[in-house]
Amino acid sequence: MEHSARATTPSGSNCRAPFAPTDLGTLATFLHRLPRSYRYAVEVRHPSFFDDERSARQLEQVLGRIGAEWVPFDTVTLFGTPATSYAEREAWMKKPRVLRRSRALTDRPIVRYIGRDDPELTIKGWDYLVRAVVEWLAKIGRRLSSCTRPTTSTR
Repeated sequence: MEHSARATTPSGSNCRAPFAPTDLGTLATFLHRLPRSYRYAVEVRHPSFFDDERSARQLEQVLGRIGAEWVPFDTVTLFGTPATSYAEREAWMKKPRVLRRSRALTDRPIVRYIGRDDPELTIKGWDYLVRAVVEWLAKIGRRLSSCTRPTTSTR
């Protein structure tokens, strides 16, 4: 049971904005040394990982070597309109403005979505996630159906 939990619950690592594409070697070394009995997910905040296709591809390669997931930090809805509360203003000061990303690297994608105080604005911002989840589940379903075999009863 413990091994099963290890394999299905990802351990996360948050790489703050100063962690840049030039630091990917450090991340690769760190991830390579981790036990393979766990699943891993990494959140990056440096704008280059979102703005520069080459940097994004390099990060995906590093994560792909051990089957780790990229946790996108989605702040598009937060920054879509001016802040209307103290909490939103505080989030504006602390959260990075990065492009939206919804590409899953593994069969267990994770998204860190930062919404608004207004539930309607927050829900409206989820629209793309609903479509992405449907796509992710369709891919997982195809993988699962190709891995399962019909069982026969011998009554």
